[in-house]
Amino acid sequence: HLLLSSPFSAGGHTWCIHYCPIGSTEESKDFISIYLVLEDTTADVVSAHVTFSLLDQQGNPVPSHTLTTPLLKFSLQGTLPKGLGYNSFIRRDDLERSGHLKDDCFAIGVHVVVTKEAIPSSITVPPSDMHLYYGDLLSSEERYATDVEFLVGGETFAAHRLVLAARSPVFMVELFGPMKESTTVNKIQIFDMEAQVFRVLLKFIYIDMLPEM
Repeated sequence: HLLLSSPFSAGGHTWCIHYCPIGSTEESKDFISIYLVLEDTTADVVSAHVTFSLLDQQGNPVPSHTLTTPLLKFSLQGTLPKGLGYNSFIRRDDLERSGHLKDDCFAIGVHVVVTKEAIPSSITVPPSDMHLYYGDLLSSEERYATDVEFLVGGETFAAHRLVLAARSPVFMVELFGPMKESTTVNKIQIFDMEAQVFRVLLKFIYIDMLPEM
């Protein structure tokens, strides 16, 4: 004993209601069984929440006979079921005594909420090129926003206090720590270091790279 509803659309898919008035199993023979069945032959896997409700004479759900499923997965392919619902939706005796029968007819409402699974992002995040911008900041002939100069081995190197302090604890103390009063001038002379060595050090601070040996 199986009755099928007309196909209907919900959530972009085609469905059908299967109704078993005397239950679908031996254990549910005293109950009404009801299922939502996926009829969409083009669908792969469809996820949905389903609410089955006995409706009163005004067409409103009867709370005591309203059941909502957890998230269900339907499919016409593979091992997933194409139809899911309740073997024991309502006992026939309870339905007959409920007062919701009219001329031996009753109505069941089915509310289907299809959920779309998030599609994993296929965007590849490019590697950081921040070092290129810091390198340009250091090598710019305009010396953009430089606020300190180092005199090393007869050469002058322009730099940025905040960059140096952020990258080096030594420069942080020298430029912004207790010693800062003696370094408030724009030029700082460094002894006992060759200009080429300081140039490599400064470049490493800005771009986090050393020249190939």
